[in-house]
Amino acid sequence: MYHLVFAMLVLAPLYSPCNSFSTSSTPIPGPLSPTSSRPRLPMLKYEDDYCIINKPAGISVHHGGGSVGRRLVVNTMLKRQLARKVLPVHRLDHRTSGALLFAFSPQAAARLQEVLAKSSQKTYLAFVRGEWMFEEKVVVVNEPVKVGDGSDAVSKDALTEFQCLATQSEGDKTRAASLILCNPKTGRTHQIRKHLRHLAHPIIGDSAHGDSKVNRWWREERGFNRMGLHALALDLEGVSVVAPLGDGWKGIHEEDVWRDAAIEDERLTMPEVDVRGGSYGRNFSKNCKAT
Repeated sequence: MYHLVFAMLVLAPLYSPCNSFSTSSTPIPGPLSPTSSRPRLPMLKYEDDYCIINKPAGISVHHGGGSVGRRLVVNTMLKRQLARKVLPVHRLDHRTSGALLFAFSPQAAARLQEVLAKSSQKTYLAFVRGEWMFEEKVVVVNEPVKVGDGSDAVSKDALTEFQCLATQSEGDKTRAASLILCNPKTGRTHQIRKHLRHLAHPIIGDSAHGDSKVNRWWREERGFNRMGLHALALDLEGVSVVAPLGDGWKGIHEEDVWRDAAIEDERLTMPEVDVRGGSYGRNFSKNCKAT
């Protein structure tokens, strides 16, 4: 049973920031390019000491490691959007979308990192090549991954659990694909991507660890022009915050694998969420209690 977090629309005769929670009709942005105009980052949850956003694909969390020059970065965009300091508590790859947690102070960041390490769970949705070939309900990969570059790279323990939502087998092997739920138990760089490649089910759209021929077919024939990895849910302090999928996934909506997966897991078809009340800054909750 998932306790889903939704934004609420509250109607009042007089306008006040304290009763201005709403959902946005603006679609969640698709993959961004360096020349994209700056969009609003959809807010999934806003608390006094942290927030959770729905990160678009194609944008880095911070400068460095995939962000070059004047490219947009989430850290700067969110700081401007909320007019306050923000600190990423964890990371998502440049081309991965979904739930991303930010703290508003170093103390909150340290506390939340401890919570993530001890009692939280992150669930990703992966769109992968091929008909899923495992009969087990949960497939566990306990395989070290290399972290770092060149001579500085070291192998570190990594554990991920995978569960197949749906799979489709076609006469053309290029079109055979599966939708998989991924639960990483460690937080290594590209861990899910490397573990799925280890299982011979690389993520579609993954240029570094995937199948270029299959990637090209889905991009050209179905318009699936992104990496098929999305941070679908973040369980934090007893609540599961779900990040709805954006327009970048529409290319597979007519596929049997999508229809079957959506029946298995209602989170795949959740409406877009943007808690607009999260724009009012550090005294938002305090001001609400005073009114």
